[in-house]
Amino acid sequence: MSGTPAQAVVWSEPGYLRTQTDRCLQAVTNGVQTAPCSQINNRASFKWRMEIDGKHPGLVRFLLEGSGVCLDSNNVAVYHTPCEAEWIGQYWHLSNTASTFLWGNNSSRFMTGWDAGNVSMEPRGADQSAMIFKQVWRFDPV
Repeated sequence: MSGTPAQAVVWSEPGYLRTQTDRCLQAVTNGVQTAPCSQINNRASFKWRMEIDGKHPGLVRFLLEGSGVCLDSNNVAVYHTPCEAEWIGQYWHLSNTASTFLWGNNSSRFMTGWDAGNVSMEPRGADQSAMIFKQVWRFDPV
């Protein structure tokens, strides 16, 4: 039997996506929102796994722990949808800097977690601006 070998998929341990303004990404019925990280209390709606596969070099996906839904974007809104390997909106670039920016595939817009709770895709903020701190995310293991 010939052909290319199957690409390995690696899922991280569960973790929290946290902004520098201490807001964490939470899945809700109609999408995603940010909430103060102090409200996590080990709730499943805050736990994400990061997927790295060999099929999409340089891109990752985020799966809500135990749910079958992935973080998704249409480059304007951010939401969750059933995980589908071919849905490009579910794949995210990670920056190669000390701070992690998440931006959509084929996009110059960055995931932005607002203090009011909403999450959207916005142009990158200026360095040291209030906007940039809403666009810098880190993945903290549970």
